[in-house]
Amino acid sequence: MTGSELIASETLQGVIDTLGGGLIVFDENGHVVTSNKLALDLLDIPAKFLEPGARWEDFLRYAAERGDYGDVDVEARVAEMMAATQKREPYTFVRSRPDGVLLEIHGRPIEGGYVSRFRDITEQRRKEESLRDVTRARQRYQRFFEFSDDLLGIAGSDGRLHTLNDRWGQVLQKDLDSITGELLSNLVHAEDQSTVTNAVNNLLGGQNIARFKVRLLNGSGGIRWTDWNLTTDHEGQFFCAIRDIDAEWRRQNELENTRKAVERAEASSDEADHLLHTAIEAMSDGFIVFDAKDCVVLYNEKYRESFSFMPPLEQGRGMSFEAVLRLGIESGFYAADEVKDPDEWMERMYRVHKDSGSSPFEVRTRDGRYIRITDRPMGDSWTVGIRTDITEQKEAEENLRDAIESLSDGFILFDSDDRIVISNSAYRSLYGELADQVVEGLSYKDLMGLRYDVSPLVGSNGDKERWVEGELQSYREVGAAREYLTEAG
Repeated sequence: MTGSELIASETLQGVIDTLGGGLIVFDENGHVVTSNKLALDLLDIPAKFLEPGARWEDFLRYAAERGDYGDVDVEARVAEMMAATQKREPYTFVRSRPDGVLLEIHGRPIEGGYVSRFRDITEQRRKEESLRDVTRARQRYQRFFEFSDDLLGIAGSDGRLHTLNDRWGQVLQKDLDSITGELLSNLVHAEDQSTVTNAVNNLLGGQNIARFKVRLLNGSGGIRWTDWNLTTDHEGQFFCAIRDIDAEWRRQNELENTRKAVERAEASSDEADHLLHTAIEAMSDGFIVFDAKDCVVLYNEKYRESFSFMPPLEQGRGMSFEAVLRLGIESGFYAADEVKDPDEWMERMYRVHKDSGSSPFEVRTRDGRYIRITDRPMGDSWTVGIRTDITEQKEAEENLRDAIESLSDGFILFDSDDRIVISNSAYRSLYGELADQVVEGLSYKDLMGLRYDVSPLVGSNGDKERWVEGELQSYREVGAAREYLTEAG
C-alpha cells in the first residue's frame, strides 16, 4: 500500500468511526471489509466477528444461538437472513438485544458489496411510548370529565375558571361561555364568598385539599347547595369537583322541620297538629311515623303514592310495622327477586327500621321503581321514616356505569374515604385471578395489597407490607397516578 493509499485508508476509517451510528461494510461474498467501534458496541459481540475478512454468516449464527432472534431454528434463520442479503435489496427492521436495547437496522447494496447501519432507538421508543401513554391518559381524563355528574373545573392561579364540563351549564342554568373566566368566589352566595376565598388562600399556603359546602347561584337568581372539593398543583392551578347536594340538603331540612313539628304535636295542641299535618303534606318525599309500640301514627299522601297498597290514613293508623311489611309482600308490590325469602327480608327491614346508625335501605317495586327507605328513631317514643323515589337517580347511575364499562381503558373511582366507588371490567382484568376481589367499598390500601399479589413488584424487595404503606402514603400526599413494573416485565 502506497503512502497516499495509507492516508486515504486511515482518513476513511476516521470518518467511519465518527458516524453517529454503527456501520459495517461487506464485500459481495459477505465478508467484513470495515466497521466502526460503535457497531461493535451496539451489536454487543466479540471483536473477532467484525475484523476485516470475518464472515457475516458466522455472526448471524452466533446471534441466533445467543437468542437474539427468539426461539428459532438457528440454521434456518441464518439461511433466511443470508438469502435476504444476497437479493441485494434495501431492508429496514428493528430487533431487540437480549438486554432489551432496541436496534434499528438499515441495509442497502453498494457496488461490490453491502452496507449495514445500526442505531440505538431505545430512548426514542421510550419517549414515543410515553407520548402515547400521555395521549391515552388525556383521552381517559376527557371521558371521565364529560361523564361525571359532578361539576368539574380548572381555574388559574387568579381563581378564574378556564376549563369546565357541561354539568356547570345544567346546574347554573347558564351558557358555558358566560361561566368561563368567572372568579370561583363570584359564583356563590354573597354570604359564602369568604368561605371560598379562605379555602383558596389555605391551598396557596400549603394545604393539600379543601372541603366545604356553599350555595351556588343559578341563572334565575336561585340557589343550590353544593359540596366542594378543591385542590391545587405546583403551578397554582385550582382543580374543583362540585357535587350538587341541593335535593339532599332540602330533604334534611324538611326532616328537621318535621321532627320539630312532631315534638310540638306531642303537646297535643290543635295548632301543633295543624302545623304537623301541613308540614308532612308539603314534603316532596313519602313520610310515616311510628309510635313506641311500632304502630303507625300518621303518613302523608306522598307515602301512599309510593306505597299504593296502603289504605287511607284513617284505616292504616294503628297498623304495626310488621303488618305494613306483610301487606306489601302479600299484595305483590315488590319485585319478585326482591323478596325471595320474606322472613329474611323482613328481618333486614326491621334492623334498618330500629338502628339509628344504619344506612338507607333500597327496595325495588314490581313496576320497576326504586325507593330509598330511611328510618330514624326519635328518642324512645317515635320512629320517623322517609321514603324517596330514586328511580331517575338509579337510571342515571346505570347509564354512567354502562358508559364507564364501555371504556376500552381501565377506570376506577374512589370516594373521600379512599374506598372504591366504581370500576370497570377493563381495570379489574389487570388483577387476573384476583379480579373478583376488586369490589365497591374496598379500601385503597387493600387494593394495593391485591396489586402486589398479582405479581412481584420491582423495587419492593419482597416486603409487601412496607411497599403497600409506601403507596398509601404517596396516594394521600399527592393523589398521583402510578405505574408499576413487575419482575416479569
